[in-house]
Amino acid sequence: MLEANDAYLQIPLNIFLDRRLKADDIVLLTSFFFLKNKEDKKEEDSVLEFRVDFLLNRLGITRNQFEFTLKRLENFSWISDVRDKAGGYKEIRINIPELSQEVYEQPGSRIARSWNKYFGNRMIKYEDVQELKKFVLDGMEEELVLKVMEFSGLRAEGSPFHYAKAVLMDLYSRGVLTVSDFDKHERKGGSDNGQHVSKTYRGKEKGVTGKSGKEYREDDYR
Repeated sequence: MLEANDAYLQIPLNIFLDRRLKADDIVLLTSFFFLKNKEDKKEEDSVLEFRVDFLLNRLGITRNQFEFTLKRLENFSWISDVRDKAGGYKEIRINIPELSQEVYEQPGSRIARSWNKYFGNRMIKYEDVQELKKFVLDGMEEELVLKVMEFSGLRAEGSPFHYAKAVLMDLYSRGVLTVSDFDKHERKGGSDNGQHVSKTYRGKEKGVTGKSGKEYREDDYR
């Protein structure tokens, strides 16, 4: 039987409002609140210490999955002050970040708003927007995604969406995540006018237009 303190778990509403969070993020984050509740600490005490192996077994995840998700939560300011402790323990500070209530300020919103501008001949689909939004959620600057969308809309024949996705996958694999990185990448290629990308990906244009979205798997770039 559940004890009174176990019957209910208070979870901040912001967890469900934060559109950056994926399912794995939410599962780990709610586990932190569960463990904090079990420790019966004062509400204002947001520091949690836990044994990593216990959490891995409880959630059925690998250490790599745990560390990856932990880093995401830290990047999104849900946790901070992550420290390794003796005996396989970790200590974290749980935060509740303030979120903008404006949907247009959420990650990926500018991609959706710019769709018709750059991909006017392709009907906007939720799944396609999410495909490009994944790059932003994985750390790529949204401004860079927009830059590639603009270039693709001007250069690619047939399917600028798939062309843009192919370019973004290539940039991601090279660690090019910001507009500044992109400009350095272009200059390194021997072009000072920002147009070297047309040479770099020229050989991909025809191949991309002939592919369907299903042929681009997430494990190609994740």
